[in-house]
Amino acid sequence: MKLFNKADINRVILYFFYDSDGVVDEYVTVMLDELKLNSTEIIIICNGKLNLEGREKLERYTETLIVRENTGYDIYVYREFFNIYDPEKLKTVDEFIFVNSTIMGPIYPFKDMFEDMNKRDIDFWGITKHHRCDGVSYAENKYDYIPEHIQSYFIAVRKKMLNSYEFKRYWFDLGDIKYYNDSVGKHEIIFTKVFEEKGYKCDSYIDTGYLKEFNLNPSIYGSTYITKDNKCPIFKRRLFFNDYRYYINESMGENTRKTYDYIKNNNLYDMSLFWDNMLRSYNIYNLVHNLNLRYILDENSSKIDLNEEIKEYAIIFNMYYSPLFEYYFDKLKNINSMQDIIIFTDSVDKKNIIMKSDFFNENNANVKVYICDKKNIKIFMNHIGYFFNNYKYFCFLNDSILTESKFNSKSVVYSSIYKNINSLIPSKSYINNVINIFKNDNSLGILIPQASNHERFYNNLSSSSYNKYYKYMKILLKKIGHKQDNINDKVPLVAPIDGCFWCKSDALSDLFSYNWNSIEVSDKSNKNNILLDFGCLNRIICYVGQKNNFYTSYLYNMKIASLEINNMEYMLTTINDTISNRKIPNRIHINSFISVIEQLKIAVGDKKFNNKNAGGLANYFSNILSGVFGYNSKPYIWMKNKYKRFRYKK
Repeated sequence: MKLFNKADINRVILYFFYDSDGVVDEYVTVMLDELKLNSTEIIIICNGKLNLEGREKLERYTETLIVRENTGYDIYVYREFFNIYDPEKLKTVDEFIFVNSTIMGPIYPFKDMFEDMNKRDIDFWGITKHHRCDGVSYAENKYDYIPEHIQSYFIAVRKKMLNSYEFKRYWFDLGDIKYYNDSVGKHEIIFTKVFEEKGYKCDSYIDTGYLKEFNLNPSIYGSTYITKDNKCPIFKRRLFFNDYRYYINESMGENTRKTYDYIKNNNLYDMSLFWDNMLRSYNIYNLVHNLNLRYILDENSSKIDLNEEIKEYAIIFNMYYSPLFEYYFDKLKNINSMQDIIIFTDSVDKKNIIMKSDFFNENNANVKVYICDKKNIKIFMNHIGYFFNNYKYFCFLNDSILTESKFNSKSVVYSSIYKNINSLIPSKSYINNVINIFKNDNSLGILIPQASNHERFYNNLSSSSYNKYYKYMKILLKKIGHKQDNINDKVPLVAPIDGCFWCKSDALSDLFSYNWNSIEVSDKSNKNNILLDFGCLNRIICYVGQKNNFYTSYLYNMKIASLEINNMEYMLTTINDTISNRKIPNRIHINSFISVIEQLKIAVGDKKFNNKNAGGLANYFSNILSGVFGYNSKPYIWMKNKYKRFRYKK
């Protein structure tokens, strides 16, 4: 059935919306604006809750807005549609489109897509397809392979098929849908095949046949190609928060960032809408890894010379370890003369050392020194609050770890200080580049060094880096007025654990304007005064920035990045060699990172490996690898009293 020769196409759109908070972000209204231009009617069905502001937004696009219980995923929504829509009115519809809120766009006008598809003699169509995958099935899939199929985030059905008995019956024959895998296995991956076998013709707007050998799921793993070469009008939100293991199982993981950069650099979409939704909805750890949010700068070159007549930033240095004062002073000489340096130390003697130094005498106009106990967070935060609004940017430095840590060798901690300072203020040109990065990205709010991972800092590479603070992080965030939904102690922490980072003042304004005197040592929630511990404060920095709509990125000096790569390669190689050479039953084979993880997880869960030499070893290495690579998902899902494997998330 072609539509191109029809004067007035009656196109109805059913938009399925879900948000765990019931919030309708602007990316939804931008999508609906474009859909409205290309349709005669929009119906909106929302699973779960919908706040008042969200309802008002959605009611601008429809006279039929339904908020229902959050059951059955999109299948129950579409099934319910047949109970509410007038069957006689349905007979007049030329094309009915099922769209859900898992996509963003358009990045190219939908008008071009509809004009193209109107010319095709088909019964149903979508924007992209997933190619056939042999040898791999999916939970609840009735086939022993994944059939080629139109992806369900956007499916258009024309009059003949829409009003057929088979189509209406299909939704009611799917049975109970309790899990995500039910929805995918029982519906998405078989829908196309089921109706093709009934004699209906289909097609996809984006022809990805040329990518079939490249990857079977181009909307995720080939999104850069279909965005650039095929002008795909949408991109999937899942691309940015999916478990990163899927990406390094299919590639180096470069595709997500390439897609993001192409859309942003070509002004195809307002990326502030993207960040509004991502930062509100997902853990910053997933965003950092999927988008590879890491800047690596050369300390010896600068892309820009800043106006040194403008006071823009301040360096705030908790400086307690006097043997390194001269080293600090040498690095602080990189700060231009218009910017302020604010130093906190913990004794009159140390303050005198600072004020008698050549560095202070040469820079006394813009260096301020305060006495503050290194454990007194109230005094420190109140001081910062006095002048926080005077600057656009801040760099925080802290050496308290040198005085608090009990290591056999000071060199362990010296290396952390070296890494932090040389990641943040190694040279004047480097600092200029940092400020320039902030100026060129409105959504970037915080830049942090990679957490130390040598010697006893190794656990910073896993979710154990929350340490004793997880519970208190949530309490502290609540006191400040932030939700705690995005913190998950099963996901490795993104935080300036040592208290060293760059930030925009706007990213942390409410943190430093908060009345810290309101937290008392005697508070029941403040056990052992942990709420007033810098360890707790440092761990919530990035989550405060996230709540204020700013993302965090890692920042590396090229020299430090080289060391990190060297150390990571050595640690991972050593882990793999240890696993491979260990003489245990069912020895683990190193075929890919995913195979190692899956076998380790099986070993942990299998009783025959539940011994010190196998299960314990597997658990140990699984924990290590989960920190290095951020793996947290189970390779098996428990359904109907047996394990069923799955590979692809849709």
